[in-house]
Amino acid sequence: MFSNNPMADAHKNRPALLAAALTVLRAHIVAGFPCNGVLGSFDDWGRVVVGALLWLGEANPIETQTELAGEDPELARLKVVLQQWHALYGDKPMTISEVLHGEGTVPAFFDALQAVASNPRGGIDNRKLGTYIGRNKGRVADGRRFVPGKMRDGSNTWLVEPVV
Repeated sequence: MFSNNPMADAHKNRPALLAAALTVLRAHIVAGFPCNGVLGSFDDWGRVVVGALLWLGEANPIETQTELAGEDPELARLKVVLQQWHALYGDKPMTISEVLHGEGTVPAFFDALQAVASNPRGGIDNRKLGTYIGRNKGRVADGRRFVPGKMRDGSNTWLVEPVV
């Protein structure tokens, strides 16, 4: 916990903080990028921003991000939903309606869906589930992600694909 208000302090000191950040980035560039960080397809960002932080002797934000992912309850819920969905449907595209029609037969899948899209009556809200999946499409958890399939009978379909 902070003894101050970091957001208020950052807002108050924004010009000085911005000047300091730009000075560090410029110095790292002038030094010829002596440190480099790699983050997936964000090569330039890793080279400039992560590299500058490493050059200063600061913690590697990529490693910190990985550690935080292990503590992220939203990511943990997504992981379970993706695992259960994939176990039941494999790579078959499914509409939300089709999934909700069959979810009651597998208690673990029902629990996973209820954790992300429950309704006040104790069931699963189809709109909430569709919004949840749309919001998380492409987000990788446990080597899987939701991707949109082809429209079927006027409804979106979703499938879970492995990420290599």
